[in-house]
Amino acid sequence: MTSTDDVRAHYEKLLGSATEEHRVNLGPLQFEILTIPGAPYADGTTVATLGLSKHIGQEFLLACHSDQLHAKHVSLLAIVAKEQLESGAGLRRGQVLGPAGPLVPGAATEALYVCPPAYFGPNFDPLILADGGHVHFFWLVPIHVREARWIAVNDTPNTKTFVFEDLLVAQDPDLLDFSRPELDLGDSN
Repeated sequence: MTSTDDVRAHYEKLLGSATEEHRVNLGPLQFEILTIPGAPYADGTTVATLGLSKHIGQEFLLACHSDQLHAKHVSLLAIVAKEQLESGAGLRRGQVLGPAGPLVPGAATEALYVCPPAYFGPNFDPLILADGGHVHFFWLVPIHVREARWIAVNDTPNTKTFVFEDLLVAQDPDLLDFSRPELDLGDSN
């Protein structure tokens, strides 16, 4: 079984079956984007990569409310995955992608924060493969421009201090809502 087969089985076991699959062909670099309804919880939908791990050892997840799912969620994840594949580098916890305008139509958020897949359960990451290798999963959480600026000033991922994640836990925003209100960041930024 390949790592892609392992990842698909992992998704199906912990999230459910995909209802849509989109193949992205970049010549020798190919991957899929899966749409998995009912994950990470009943009224949510997860959009996930499948096949990146063959190249960079990682897979990426976006999650939104099912009634907010838009084709642009698939496109957004495909763009992020394509950029990472072409650079040959994976993402890192605490990284901010963007801001680059509204993430999807009608969204108030304009950037993505890279974090562990906390909403997906304690057994989701990492996936240990039969050959002893592993696949890491990163959740791309929608954030506001002001939050992205705050992270740039206040978070220190090089020291593995993720203060923004502490704010997410303390304030418990709806991270599946791409138009959620901004976090209370105090008076800074």
